[in-house]
This record gives sequence, C-alpha cells and structure tokens, in this order.
Amino acid sequence: MRSGKNGRLVVLLAQEGRFIRTNFSSIITLRQQSLNTTSSRQLGSLSNRSKKAKIGASSSRFKTKKDIPSYVKAPEVIRKELKEKYGKIDEKIINGIIEDAQQENSALQQVTKENGEIDINSLRAKSNEDFLRFFEVTMDETERDIQRLIETYQEEEEEVETGMGLIPENDDLKDLKEIAVELDRNTQRNKVSGLQTFISILRELNNEINKSSKDVPIELIARAFELASQIPDERKKKISMYYSANLIYYPGKLRLDPINELFYIETLIQNKKFIKAENLWQSRKYKDVKDQRFWYERGIGFYLSMNDVKKAEKLAFEILQKFNYLHPSEYVNIIRHYSIILNNDTKYKFWLDKLIQDCCSKIGFDTEFKETENLGWLGEDHNAAFDHYNKIEKLRFTDMVELLKIVFQHEKCDDAIRLINLFLKQSPKVLPFLFNILQDPFHKKTLFQLHQRLKEIEKIEFREKIESLVPDKDESKKFLMEQRNLKYLRYLENKKRKKTGDSKNETSMLSRLSSVDCYKLMKDFILRKEVSKAKELFDDMNEMRLNLIQAGYTVQEIDEFEKSFIPPAQCGQFLLMLQVYGRTQDKDTLIAIEALLSQMDELKIRKNTYFLNQLILTYYRKKMFNKALEVINLEVFDKVKKDDNFKITNLLFKNIWMVYRDNYRTYKDDHDRMKNMDQLVSNSLSILIKKKLILPTEDTFLMMMNIALNSKLYTQSIILLDVVSNIYDFQISKKLFIEILKILLQKLDKYLINNKHLNSKMIIIEFLEEMEFFKKNLLIDSNHRVKKTLNSETKNLQFQYELISYFILKYYKLVRGDGVEILDFNSKLISYKRKFNNNVLKFENSEQLIRKGELLKNELLQYYKYR
Repeated sequence: MRSGKNGRLVVLLAQEGRFIRTNFSSIITLRQQSLNTTSSRQLGSLSNRSKKAKIGASSSRFKTKKDIPSYVKAPEVIRKELKEKYGKIDEKIINGIIEDAQQENSALQQVTKENGEIDINSLRAKSNEDFLRFFEVTMDETERDIQRLIETYQEEEEEVETGMGLIPENDDLKDLKEIAVELDRNTQRNKVSGLQTFISILRELNNEINKSSKDVPIELIARAFELASQIPDERKKKISMYYSANLIYYPGKLRLDPINELFYIETLIQNKKFIKAENLWQSRKYKDVKDQRFWYERGIGFYLSMNDVKKAEKLAFEILQKFNYLHPSEYVNIIRHYSIILNNDTKYKFWLDKLIQDCCSKIGFDTEFKETENLGWLGEDHNAAFDHYNKIEKLRFTDMVELLKIVFQHEKCDDAIRLINLFLKQSPKVLPFLFNILQDPFHKKTLFQLHQRLKEIEKIEFREKIESLVPDKDESKKFLMEQRNLKYLRYLENKKRKKTGDSKNETSMLSRLSSVDCYKLMKDFILRKEVSKAKELFDDMNEMRLNLIQAGYTVQEIDEFEKSFIPPAQCGQFLLMLQVYGRTQDKDTLIAIEALLSQMDELKIRKNTYFLNQLILTYYRKKMFNKALEVINLEVFDKVKKDDNFKITNLLFKNIWMVYRDNYRTYKDDHDRMKNMDQLVSNSLSILIKKKLILPTEDTFLMMMNIALNSKLYTQSIILLDVVSNIYDFQISKKLFIEILKILLQKLDKYLINNKHLNSKMIIIEFLEEMEFFKKNLLIDSNHRVKKTLNSETKNLQFQYELISYFILKYYKLVRGDGVEILDFNSKLISYKRKFNNNVLKFENSEQLIRKGELLKNELLQYYKYR
C-alpha cells in the first residue's frame, strides 16, 4: 500500500461471502498458558516432572523472562545470567531451571539439522500436538526477535539520518569501533533465532500444504500472518506473509480482508504468481470492494509491476471516470514507467501535464513532510481502514521529491525548471531534498543545464545553491556541503568567521551544535530576513527530537541529549518561530501558530513562562482575546495550580491583566461574556493571592484595581489590598494613592449620573459619613452585602460606596500623613463628622454588628489566603 508499513492490522477472514474474525483471544490465552507453565518449551513427555513440581513452580517466573530464554544455553551461562539479574537465588531453583533446559535441549537436538534449523517433518511425525506447541513457542520467540530487530533498525537509522555518535580524533579507533558494531549486528541477525525458525516452519508447511491445512488450526495461521506483517526486514516480511497467506487461501473457502489481501497479492506478484494475483484482484473488484477506490488504484501498481502498462493506463482512466479522482502517487508511478522504463516521451508528457493540471492546479499540495504511517490505529474496524485508504490527498511531499528524481533522470531541463518553480513556490521544504538529488552523480548533466539557465529559476536560494554545487567552486565549501546535513548553513557560518578574522579551520566548524548555538544561529538568520534557513534548521531539530521519542527516550533524557551533530529542538527554538509568526500579517498566521502548538505537544516540549508570555502577547496584538484567555486559563493558571516551581514573571503578569482590561473595553455590552470574564478575574485573583506569586509594579497594580472594581469584585479587591499591603509590605506612593482615589470617586460619580432620581446631595453626605464609620469596621453578611437598615432605593448603592469607602480609608491609613493632595477631602470628612454623630443613618445593634463584621472579615481573608 502507499502508506508502507501496515502495522498491526487485525486479520479478517472471509468465509462464504462474509467476514469472520479470528479468535485472537484464544491465542492470547494459549500464549499466557505457555508462558506461565514450567514446561512451555519442552517437547517431550511431562510425566517425569511431577516429582520436581515444587522446584518447577518456583522457577517458572524466571523462565518466562523474555531476555533469559532457557534453551540452547549452557548450564554455566544460565547460572551466570540468573545471578547477575536476580542476585541471590536458591540453588534448588537454579538447578531446576538448568535441568529443565537440558531436557529441552535434548528434545530439540533430536529434531535439529546440521545447519541449525529445526527438522519440522521429524517433529510433526513424532507428535502433531508437540509440533503445534512448538509452533506457538516459536511465534512467542519471533515476537521478541521482531522487537529486538525494530530497536536495532531504529539505532541504525538514527546514526545514518541524524549523524549520531562521537567523531573521535583518531580515525583508526573510529574504524575499529564501526567494525565491532557492525560485526555485533551481523551476529545478532545471522544467529539461529525464533524468526529464522518461524520462516522455516512456514516454508515446510507450504511444501506439504494439503496436510498442513488440516493439521494446523486457522487461529495459529492467522496469528502467523499477523506476526509476518510486523517484521522490519522487508525481504523476510514478504516471504513470511506469502507463506502464511498461502495456508489461509489453500482450502479455497477463506480469504483475507481486502486490506491484507492487497499485501498478499503484492507478494504473489513478487513471486511471479501473476495469474493468481490478477484472478484474486479481479474476483473482488465488482463485489465487496466495487465502491472502494483504493482497490482499483492498487490494480494500477500490480499491472505496472507485471509491466502491463496498457492495462494500468486503462484502469487509471476508469478510476477517473468512476471516482473523478486518482491519487497523485499513481500519476507519479505511471510517469516513472513511461519515462524511465519505456522511454515514451509522448505518454510521459501527457501524464506529467495531467498531473500538474489535476493535482497541482485543482487539488494543491500537501507541503508537510510526513513519516511513514503506522496503521495500528485502524484496529478491528475495516471500514476505518477503507476510509483511510480512500481519502482524498493532495500531491504529497514525498511524491514531489520522487517526481523531481524522475525528471532529472530523464534529463528534461524544461520540465525540471517548471516543477522547481512550481514546488518551491508552494513548499520551500522541498529545497534541501532538491539539493541532495542534484548532488547525485547520475544527475550531473541536469545540474549543468540548470546552471546555464539560472535566470529562469525564481527562488534566489536555489540559484545560489546551484552556483555552489558546480564543481569549479572552492573545495572547502564543497566539502562542507557534501559532508554535513546543514550544508549551506555551515557555509554561512564559515563566511561569518572570515569576516571576524577567526582562524578556525573547517574541522573545528564541524563540531556539534548545542541548543544555544542553534538558537543563536536561528536568531541570526531571522535578523537577516532569511527565515527559510532558520526554518530548515528548526525542522532538522524537530526531526531529531522525534527520532529520540520513537527510540524510547524520556523527556528529561531528550532535553539533556548531547550525542548528535544537530541537537533535539527545545522550547527556545519554538519561541523564535512564534515571534516570526507574530510579526507577520498573513491571514494564515493563526493556522501556523496552531500547527506550531500541535507540534510542541507531539514532540513533548514543555511550554515555559517566556513562551506562554509571547503566545499571550501575540494573540493580544492580533486582537484574538478568546485565544489569549484560553492560554491564560488552561495553560498559565493550570500550571500554577499543579506545579509549585512554575514562576510568573512581571511581564507575563502585566500582559495577563492587559488582556483582561482590553477584553472588558471591547466587549462591555456583551453581558454573558462580561459575566464569564468576572468569574475568570475572580479566579485569577484567588490563585495569585493564594500562591503569593509576584509583587506587581505600580502600573500593573493600578490596572488590577481598576479591573477588579469594574468587575464589582469588591471582596477580592479588599483581600488583594490587604495581601499586597501587609504580606508583601508594598509601599504605596502618593501618586498611586491619588490614582486609586480618582478611580473610586469616578465610579461613584458615574453611578450617581446613571441614577438621577436619587438625591445626590444626600448620597454624598451619606457616603462621607460611611467612610468614617468603615474606618473602624467592615460589616459584611453571608451574601457579601452590608447589613444595615436601608430603604430599597439606596440599598445597592449603599453596598457599593460603603465598600469603596473602606478602600479609600484603608489607603489613607497606609500613606501615613502623605496626604497633602487630599487635604480638601480630609477637611470635608471632619466637617461631616458632627453630622455622623447625630446619626443621620440609624444602625441597629451597632456593637453586635461591629463584632460580627470583624469576624467575617477575618474568615474571608483566611479563606482566600489558603484556598
């Protein structure tokens, strides 16, 4: 299939026109039983083991360890491995395991050939039950071998693709190390293993397929096919799938589900079983897959593999007519066949033009490079698999690169220029792959042709690169370009050193880059407005991190990794790219930012304070208040609650309250939104107060007070004032005090203007008298209202200005005599004191209320401090 590895696709079998699932649960049960019994590997009789039951039962847990198999090992090796792994072990347990292993070895040697392979026929002749049990155990061993092979291949890919490993100064030592590693790998691959035995069993079963189809349960054959599909070695994988699928299809009543059957048809073609392959494909074409486009498209690949290009082309037109779409990969396959194999210029030109018209112009490009997909997520739902293979896709990144290879090999310079301009316009990521293709000696003629026609290339970066690739350039520059991944980036670094008079040679330049080096290099490129080069370095670092994640490294190990030429990406590099996106006015900026955040989650990169601050600031500048509030609520305060080490900087603190402020200004008439905002601000104040996170600056504190008062969060404002003044010992300047006083009096004036039916003169008198009263106490009931005998007309207003008066007098006390600017206010307070003594407003049980109010205030403060 186009997606490559098929992962753990569940095998579905069809019987008499309907799908049935193989009973994998029974297989799992058998496997667990075979692992949890002391005789799981023994092929002979178990009767002589009863007297050792106690020892056997004690030793079973050691025998089931996959890294210490108990057969084909000498007694001293078994003893040494057990002691190394488990320390002190009862000698009886060790002897029991060794005795079991010797009996199993003896049984195996009786059916082992001189070349080390198992004589399956001898084993089957001895006992079919023993053979089936041996087949199960072999598949258990095969599963473990597959896992080891996957790990080995991953290590090799990391070394090849990311330049992992130290570069010693002594070249002889380097060569010896590489030889030793390669010898060890070859030994691991070539030794007699469960996988090798597994393939041998499948081969022997195929040699006597008539007998095998009766003796071997279909559940075991289905499991064998599933295991075969997971083998990382392509040659062994295909031969194993071929053998196991032959056993499934032999009776003529069963067949695989469509997805797995396509893999089987592919193995039939590779084994030159063309007639059977075509019959299988055709027999299903107009039945259960008649409406599945992927089935028709795979037919194109099969016909091309059989070199029947006419049938492939006819089928392509049939697909276009039936589904009005053909996958871009199939266009590329047909173009490859006509250009390279048949050398038919007319057909090549026709399909290339059709690809550009149908895929490039109408559908577009998928500019993201995607790794080979693992289809394990498809699970048992074959409909999900159908949907996956039938999905409409754009021209993929890999197809672009493949098409360029075809054009270069065909030496079509006009088409090469046409495609280069088209692809680079849509996807700058093709650039480094394009350069790698041009360095291939087979494409040297195309390289010189492009060099002669550089003016026709639109991308300046590409023109510069072509200049550098031509062999008549400086040899040291050519060395750098051919030996390292970031070729032209390193060359730029070389030019920078020459300008600064640095005498370091090329060898020192090829030392590893640290994360800080990459951060500075990216920043340098961005300042030069060479963002594409910074992006290339960024992509390479992300690829490095993804490789480490797939290799099983923890997040901490990845952050401390220092063994590669290019380090894994960290939050600092993502911060730079976020700043780039934040400065652009492109309408797709939001999509780019969302993709960046999604990539961070995929690569398990922690968002630190500086990144979150930049993210909030980016959304704020673009007036995306919903996004900014989402980050504040879900990222910042979530981290504050869960992580005691997470610190909020003054700048982040200020930006959070800037978002709150502008959100209030922008959406002041949206009552539902304002209600949600009030709750968010209230929660923010509670968290900040509880955590004692930061001492705000005067400007930020004034902004906080303004927002809190406009949100009518009087209780939280009182507590915030108390915490800032008493816990932080925040010194209130004369300027700040006057500004807060203005805010409060403006709020009262606004309320009076909006309530003209009230007696303004009387209200101001009451306001000033209440200030004096609340200089001593604050009275709040359980509903956060001042408990007084008031008429209904002034009740709401009374609550507001009474609390406000508390704020004013609280700060009046804090400034301690620094009140020259409020002298007029103070004189008014004294003049109205006499009227207060005459009790203009009557209070019931004033002494009792004073005590209750003091208690409530203390409880409230404690609640928000330790909530």
